[in-house]
Amino acid sequence: MPSVSRFAFYEPDTGQIRHMHCTLVLVGGYDPTAFEEEAMAHAALERRRQPRANLVALHVTQDSLKPYSRYRVDVNVKQLVELPPTVTGKS
Repeated sequence: MPSVSRFAFYEPDTGQIRHMHCTLVLVGGYDPTAFEEEAMAHAALERRRQPRANLVALHVTQDSLKPYSRYRVDVNVKQLVELPPTVTGKS
C-alpha cells in the first residue's frame, strides 16, 4: 500500500506555515526514514531558493488535514491549528 508523509515548515515565532512538503512512496519503492524525509524536504526548500534557516519542520499526519482548510502551528504545543475560512468574492 502506498504511504504518504508530510512536513509543515513554519516560522517559530508566529506559527505561520511557509512550506508544505509531501512524500509519496508507491508499493515496492524505497520508504525513507523520518530523518531522510525531513532532509529531502529541506533540500526542496533550497531548490526553491526559500530561506529555511529560521523555519522549523513539523511532521504532519494525513488525518490531521482537512481539504480546503488553512492552518498555522501552535508553537507552544507544536500542533496544527485550523484557521477560520476566509471570505472571498463579493457579497
